[in-house]
Amino acid sequence: MKLAVLGTGYWGTTLAWLLSNNFEEVALWGRNLDKPLCAELDKKVLVTNNLKNAIEGAAIILMVIATSGVREVSKNLKTVGLESNQIIVNTSKGLEISSLSRMSEVIKQELPQNPIAVLSGPTLAQEVLDGKPTAACIACEDEEIAKFVQKLLSVPSKFRLYTNNDVIGVELGGSLKNVIA
Repeated sequence: MKLAVLGTGYWGTTLAWLLSNNFEEVALWGRNLDKPLCAELDKKVLVTNNLKNAIEGAAIILMVIATSGVREVSKNLKTVGLESNQIIVNTSKGLEISSLSRMSEVIKQELPQNPIAVLSGPTLAQEVLDGKPTAACIACEDEEIAKFVQKLLSVPSKFRLYTNNDVIGVELGGSLKNVIA
């Protein structure tokens, strides 16, 4: 099974590093390949700036990009062959400034055929890299999708995920955390 991580920033790179043992293949995509070297990545992690190659065959696509880029990347996903069964998991915290839409709303507007989940919680990339146990939430209106994502993205004793169907509450909680932090 393949995972695509869209975003080569600190959190995206950390997630690719953390989850590489859970998948046969991991693609880490970014527009600019000058990513921060926050972790030594497994050899099966392909770092690429080719969006089509990154998402091709991926069961889960993690959106780990700035909120200002979520709509544009979502539009680009349509043009490179995103399949309707690919699950989009957003990790970006915040609201789109022009519309005040939550990120899952932005993604749903652009990709209405895809299942969408949200990964959010009190996570810090450096603590994850240091091996400190971390918990977060997978929120999705569809409980089966939430459980599927939870199973694939959990890492025993390092990254524990809980499911929740309150997408709005999880997203707004994450957005508020960013303002206060």
